[in-house]
Amino acid sequence: MRRLSACGRPLAALTLAALASACAHPPRMGDTPVPVLQQRHATQCPWPGEGAALFDDEAAWRRTLGEAAASVFEAPVDWAGQRVLAYSMGTQPSLGYGIELLAAQVVQRGEVLRLPVRLQRPSPDRMHGAALTQPCLFVVVPKGSWRTLEVGDADGDVQIGTARIGR
Repeated sequence: MRRLSACGRPLAALTLAALASACAHPPRMGDTPVPVLQQRHATQCPWPGEGAALFDDEAAWRRTLGEAAASVFEAPVDWAGQRVLAYSMGTQPSLGYGIELLAAQVVQRGEVLRLPVRLQRPSPDRMHGAALTQPCLFVVVPKGSWRTLEVGDADGDVQIGTARIGR
């Protein structure tokens, strides 16, 4: 058996660590990356809903958000080629709640688009202002062949919301 020189040991250790990491979360067969084109977080959500929603056209977007629809994103949504994904935590009793998107791209598997988020809750050992908030996240992605949105809390790897096109 051949021994590694002192210079080769750190490289071997890094290679093994990278392989172990890749094996811990291997890419799944059939996963297709979908880029996130725009996103916006809000502590006072202009969307009155709770949970997950998909907006496939401008009429539904404007009907649901009213006047606020025009000011959610910095750039206009190209409704011919894009969709808006939404997730709201609903009304919360204090500051310190939020939603963070965990990737610059989301993953499509078959007809399902998976949106990985981290739900932030106030730490029990810190003081937070008492004010009703409604944290939400809006994400713009290209239209594709997917029909269902699944929002997953990546911290617990738990599905926390689902929406389908046409519902």
